[in-house]
Amino acid sequence: MSTVARIQAAGIGPVARADIRFGDLTVFVGPQATGKSVFLQILKLLADKASIQAQMRRFGIAWGDDPGDFLDLYFGEGMSGLWRPDSSRLTAGSRPVDLARMGRGRRPKDGAHPSETLFFIPAQRVTSLRDGTTRPFNDYQAGDPFVLREFSERLHWIVQNELGRDRRLFPQKNRLDERLRRPLQEHVFGGYELRTDAAQFQRRIVLRRGEERPLPRPLFSPLEGGRGDDPPPPAPRARAGPPPPGLPPERGEERRRRRSASRS
Repeated sequence: MSTVARIQAAGIGPVARADIRFGDLTVFVGPQATGKSVFLQILKLLADKASIQAQMRRFGIAWGDDPGDFLDLYFGEGMSGLWRPDSSRLTAGSRPVDLARMGRGRRPKDGAHPSETLFFIPAQRVTSLRDGTTRPFNDYQAGDPFVLREFSERLHWIVQNELGRDRRLFPQKNRLDERLRRPLQEHVFGGYELRTDAAQFQRRIVLRRGEERPLPRPLFSPLEGGRGDDPPPPAPRARAGPPPPGLPPERGEERRRRRSASRS
């Protein structure tokens, strides 16, 4: 569809009422579970309905005449209820839109694939890596949101097929202005480099600093709240407490004695 300068929505999932006018840069700010991601997924669906349907068919996903089937496939399992025909309203520009009809559309001609106009980076993007290894589209369940599966498929293709020349992904000179690159490297990556290596004949994304052992998954928590040379926080120690429900009291006492002995 053509570029939409304004979207109005009411009664769609957690979005009670919204009137968004898009500019050169539009930023959504708000607490979790207030509808930001849902609204952006609606925008993606409005912009790329034909491309989304073609991608689903490419991976063997079929949906019937029930409008809820397509909405569950796109937004995620159980999300079809966000559209209520009697009370939900959506307008793109000046055109009313019925989300329940978004699963309909003509199939493209053989060999044709509609172009994508909006690249979506989902909030759940961290799940697109498993121990640093990228995940293809069909590695997910049908109930996972389409935008996550599509992003993961794109990342998988890039890592497995297009990143063979230089194993270092970040930082790289001439890829980002140094005034932005240095703060990112110091405060976000903590002095680590984002690199690729191979594990079980597949490329994976890792964090590495010098000759240290690479971190084979997006383990950013030790880097937050401090500099990269800060040690990771210690694991919490187990505390003795009342025995679990159904456990005889004497066994609970025995368990506490064993824990005390192991600490000493």
